[in-house]
Amino acid sequence: MHKITSFFVVLGMLICPVLQAQVTELPELTPERLKKIKAEADKEAAAYRKSLSKEDHTQDWIDFSTDTFRIARIEAKRMEVDNSTQGMNETVSASTEMYDQLLNKYYNKLLNILKSEDRKVLVSAQRA
Repeated sequence: MHKITSFFVVLGMLICPVLQAQVTELPELTPERLKKIKAEADKEAAAYRKSLSKEDHTQDWIDFSTDTFRIARIEAKRMEVDNSTQGMNETVSASTEMYDQLLNKYYNKLLNILKSEDRKVLVSAQRA
């Protein structure tokens, strides 16, 4: 009987830290923290834009590169706060929304510079 009791005591000592580690709460991604993350990403994106401006790139390329850089930085910073499965899913969902907005931005930009005939072809292809 003493051996069984000792076994359960040792087992309890081994399991308790594991259970306690699983109960530890991750930092919450509050609206305030998300606002701070976006502000930091905006600042980094501005510095990135400035570095690209020193190189030989078109303005459209600089704009697109900066826009995608900003989204990538927001993703990374969100994951630093909450890398749980739920946090990853929320980050992917938010990123998808940001990339969708970006797609619409550049799609509309393209529509505005195309000739009428080409615009019709693009819209038709997009709907197919």
